[in-house]
Amino acid sequence: MKPLRNKDLVSADDLTRAYFRATNPQRTEHVFDAKWWIALGSPFSFFRAFPQAYWVDVNQIADERLPAVEVSNMLYGDAHPENFGYLTFKEGTHFVYNDLDDVDRGNAALDALRYFTATVLESGDKDELDMLICEYCDVMQSLAPAKSPPASLFPDIEALRDEELRYYVKDNRFLTNEDTLLTALRPDDRDRVVISGAVRSSASTWLRTLNILDIVEREKQYGGSGGLRRFWLLATNPENGREDIVEIKELDEPGPAWGDPYSPLEDRVETGKAELWNGLTAQDHFTLVIATTPFLVRSRLGRKNIKLGKLSDQDRLGVLLAEVGIMALHHRKAYKPAEYPLVCDWLLGSARTMRKRWRSVWERLSEE
Repeated sequence: MKPLRNKDLVSADDLTRAYFRATNPQRTEHVFDAKWWIALGSPFSFFRAFPQAYWVDVNQIADERLPAVEVSNMLYGDAHPENFGYLTFKEGTHFVYNDLDDVDRGNAALDALRYFTATVLESGDKDELDMLICEYCDVMQSLAPAKSPPASLFPDIEALRDEELRYYVKDNRFLTNEDTLLTALRPDDRDRVVISGAVRSSASTWLRTLNILDIVEREKQYGGSGGLRRFWLLATNPENGREDIVEIKELDEPGPAWGDPYSPLEDRVETGKAELWNGLTAQDHFTLVIATTPFLVRSRLGRKNIKLGKLSDQDRLGVLLAEVGIMALHHRKAYKPAEYPLVCDWLLGSARTMRKRWRSVWERLSEE
């Protein structure tokens, strides 16, 4: 199987601002405009800001130009190097893929291609790209074990929890200012009333029984979910009295099957948790429909996100190697073992094609 070439894709000139706007219909023009200008800050920020646009682009590729899958398993959907991190489960704290917004079924090779394209757009290092794909392939073919991230990065979850609470909370209320990006909601605000009602009627015992102290809205214009609405709840757990910050985050159409999801909303999130987290159990990360709009519910505490720019070169590489190992162990389930070498050869060439494609699109749109 030969890697992708430009002729396998629609013309890069067709990827206009209007194209990206069409794959972000939930945003108002004002919100989309703010997201757009932030996204143009770098090739990586641009690519990660529009997962739906990526999937609309690659889903037009003829099937015979893609590695054949035996099983259409759950995809990460928005795989990029800063969508992995530490989450706390009932079984303890683990390094996992941590963003379920775009999980759905599809071709695993395209899922991996999104990750590797994002990684090389972030670094600009084609030699590193080849090394990471080779590591992915070695783990996929059981030629090497999956690596763990550097032990020095393992977080002190309790210290992080206290730090988050100090930054965002004072006297049982959220701090609403330009630093926290939090906006207060009046007691009679419609959003506050509707959210409170949805929480109280939730199927989740954990969410339903929380004692809510405050509800605010948080602004975020960058990243794949930039411009979507998100609300934060400050609450205490009646079982232990501990404070928690719960995020209720609006969901977009999942990237892998944008406009025509393979799986019903609740099924794809619950199945995504089961498949991507290999049986680890979390009381959060579930869907909540509020006035016909789907949201994802997750705790903001008990987690640590990865920011590549804050890591040493050695730690950065260690994190990337751990991430590609996690992906390889999951993606390998989609193929017959005989297909593994073909997938690897396809990725090595296709990632370079996509790097050139998306960098040229970013350069052209940045100059308009």
